[in-house]
Amino acid sequence: MANEPGKAPVRTRTRVVETGSDQQLVADPVGPARKKRLPNSGSMKKGETRNPNGRPKGAKGTKAMIRKELSKKTTIREGGVSRKTTIFQALLLKEAQMAFAGDWRARRTMLELGRWALPESETKEGAAGSTPSNHPGWGSARR
Repeated sequence: MANEPGKAPVRTRTRVVETGSDQQLVADPVGPARKKRLPNSGSMKKGETRNPNGRPKGAKGTKAMIRKELSKKTTIREGGVSRKTTIFQALLLKEAQMAFAGDWRARRTMLELGRWALPESETKEGAAGSTPSNHPGWGSARR
């Protein structure tokens, strides 16, 4: 490898070492002979930790808190009739109303949720039956 055509020869550093009365040229240690810092020398020892008490019992994560809030009941009015439903369902209903009212962001959100939640066969059947190819609003042009 060192003497391949087109490549410069490998250079090693040498130094003069005196041994008694004569001098020698010795190459500096390269590779495993060189002193290296030990791995994990600055990290904690076994049994040491910066959080000795750990997570307190009963502490909830973010997902659990969100799940708890979205599953609380609230009252909504539809067509003059009040009924109780979860906050999550109420938000979905409001998003659907906004989508039908013409809000394109709400429409896109509802379509993404539908693709995620509905089985693939239902989305294909609904898409094939409800998107006529000659309709001016349904084409390959993006808006």
